[in-house]
Amino acid sequence: MTAETIPSSYPCELLSHTRLFDGIETEDIDALLKCRGAKMNSYKKGQTIWHAGDEVRALGFLYKGAAQVISIDRDGKRSIHAAIKSGEPFGGAFVCAQVHSIPHSVIAVEASKVLFLDHRAIIDTCSKACAAHRKLIENLIVGLAEETLSLKHKLRIIGKHSTREKLMAYLEDEAERCGSNSITVPFKRQELADYLGVERSALSAEISKMRDEGILESERCHFVLLK
Repeated sequence: MTAETIPSSYPCELLSHTRLFDGIETEDIDALLKCRGAKMNSYKKGQTIWHAGDEVRALGFLYKGAAQVISIDRDGKRSIHAAIKSGEPFGGAFVCAQVHSIPHSVIAVEASKVLFLDHRAIIDTCSKACAAHRKLIENLIVGLAEETLSLKHKLRIIGKHSTREKLMAYLEDEAERCGSNSITVPFKRQELADYLGVERSALSAEISKMRDEGILESERCHFVLLK
């Protein structure tokens, strides 16, 4: 991990197009980050951003790269709970609830940069009670609501009985979210199996059957729903 300060030339224009900073002017984002003591850390592929059991005292924002929320049980079996894409915040629920330790880890799956905002910058309003900070809190609340809905979708998916039902429920959710039957998922085959809670061999076999039955087309991380 490499820590960086927030430079004066920080590309706030890019942040203004993300969910967390939506509706905040570029110059206000720059002032807000400096006012609230934001820090930027860089991570190599495979590095851990947060370990399970860590105390979370900052909201994470994936400025660049990709990450996954994972847990590993006593038998060494990995479960992937969520994929974090560039431009998405994470850890907000733990920060707001002031949870002492997180139950899972966050891993960089490619070279990444993470912007951290101290929990006091989220919970406490700044001395100026500026509109930018109020908008940031509003955006965070919306983001937390969306995370809750995403968790409900995940629970519905893994609650299905068969590998085929889990896969179809996931792909149908992604198709609805994207507004297209042509979907690129953020998981490789083993990662998708870990996300769905199934064996990789069973998942691969089911995908082959569904291709033969004309239900879908697939190549690596890309799927097309045909029925």
